[in-house]
Amino acid sequence: MRLDDRLIEEKTTDGGIDFHDHISRVREEAPSWLEGIEKNGIDHSGRLEGYLDRLIPDEFKEKLKPAEVFILLYAVYLHDIGYRNEQGATGSKDHPLRSREYIRGSCKALLPRSGVVRPRRSTRLPSRCPAGTGEQKAERKTQAS
Repeated sequence: MRLDDRLIEEKTTDGGIDFHDHISRVREEAPSWLEGIEKNGIDHSGRLEGYLDRLIPDEFKEKLKPAEVFILLYAVYLHDIGYRNEQGATGSKDHPLRSREYIRGSCKALLPRSGVVRPRRSTRLPSRCPAGTGEQKAERKTQAS
C-alpha cells in the first residue's frame, strides 16, 4: 500500500479539501518549484516518498489519519523549496529557514484551499513566494525582539 492510497476519497471534515486530489496537484507543481535544485530537487522528493512507502508498514499506514498522511506527503514535496533564494540562486545556506518562510509567509497559496493548488507554474518559486512582504518582515522582527 502506498501512503497516498490512504488518501483516496478522503476529505477534510468540512468536505472542502480532497486530500488525494490536492497532493496529486502538489506533485504536478513541485517540479517547477524545485527546478534547478540538483541534490534536493524533485527526484529527491520522489525518493523520500518511496522510502516512506517502504519503511512504514501497511498496518501502520491504515491507522494514520488522512490529515497525518497529507501533512507527511506535503513535507516530502515542500521541505526543500528554500534551496532557491529570493534572487533565484540555489544554495543550501539557510535553506530550512527560507523553506519555512516561503510556506508560512507569502506562500499561503501552497496551502490547500478548496482542494486547489493555486500557484501558477513558474521556474523560480521565490518570484512567487518572497520571504514575505515588508509588513510580514517587520512583524517577524518585532516577534524576534
